[in-house]
Amino acid sequence: MEKLAQNEMGAIMGFYFRCGDFEEMQQGHDLIVSNPQASQVYVNLAKALGVMEHLNSDGCPDALAAMTIARLKLAAGKILPQTFFQRP
Repeated sequence: MEKLAQNEMGAIMGFYFRCGDFEEMQQGHDLIVSNPQASQVYVNLAKALGVMEHLNSDGCPDALAAMTIARLKLAAGKILPQTFFQRP
């Protein structure tokens, strides 16, 4: 059996986490329904992460999300270090 492509894994993850637009969600769903390997990845993901559903989350504060994204961009070399410390 051939390994799933990166975009196929992304479609499965997007469908599981319910992120993306309608078309992306539909692609993930269609892949899971039509491909036994994709279906197994989805089931394994649900089993692994399902145990955490009982945890309560207050969400991520906007400032923390913005700082995390800025750090990721910095690590990826997408922004200059001096812009990292500037306030919006």
